[in-house]
Amino acid sequence: MFSGMTEGMFRLVHGDLAGAVSANVLTPVVAAVFAVCVVGGYRPQIKTKAQELAFLLSVVFLSVLVNFLAPLSNDKANPAVHTDAAR
Repeated sequence: MFSGMTEGMFRLVHGDLAGAVSANVLTPVVAAVFAVCVVGGYRPQIKTKAQELAFLLSVVFLSVLVNFLAPLSNDKANPAVHTDAAR
């Protein structure tokens, strides 16, 4: 989930939405949720074991998802990425 998030946020803050998505597909979503929480004054809290487990499983799932989607988005942005590996 956080792989490439720093680069994605950097690019998003500088107005490069395509670059942010290329760095991490979830960057705009995380930025939007963060902005809504800051503006609305909402502080999410984990109060039960079920919420803790749901949070942990969602982080693991999203981390795996981002790592599977990252090669797909990078290949479209730069089709010559894997040319050295093919030699």
